[in-house]
Amino acid sequence: MTLPDDLRPVQVSAGFNNLLGITLLDWGPDGALGQLALRPEHLNSNGIAHGGVYCTLLDFGCGIAGCYAPPGAPKKACVTLSLTTNFLASANGGTLMVQAKRTGGGRKVFFAEATITDPSGAIMATATGAFRYITPRNGGAVD
Repeated sequence: MTLPDDLRPVQVSAGFNNLLGITLLDWGPDGALGQLALRPEHLNSNGIAHGGVYCTLLDFGCGIAGCYAPPGAPKKACVTLSLTTNFLASANGGTLMVQAKRTGGGRKVFFAEATITDPSGAIMATATGAFRYITPRNGGAVD
């Protein structure tokens, strides 16, 4: 699925997510779905996905899920206040999927959860987090 320009969240244009190769596949009021094709530079010295890659993918999913705004509504952006991550299995290749949803919150702070699965559907990692809405700087563009 290709997202129309008016549905692209601020975070998708962020340099670090692009550097890793995270792709947003679906985004709506019920949550977000993204993916990351593991490359050799995503692996640690043991040849498995680096924990930071898992954390980033989970953080991306949670943040995007909480920042959904319908077409025509102002874009939303957030920063992470806390992220609790559970590493359940290791991956050394293939495409990781992240599925996330907003689970609660209010006007300034929201809560979200995310799960990473491998190509077989096995759960690799999970996370829950708290996020604060912010005003995007420079429209979300990287300086």
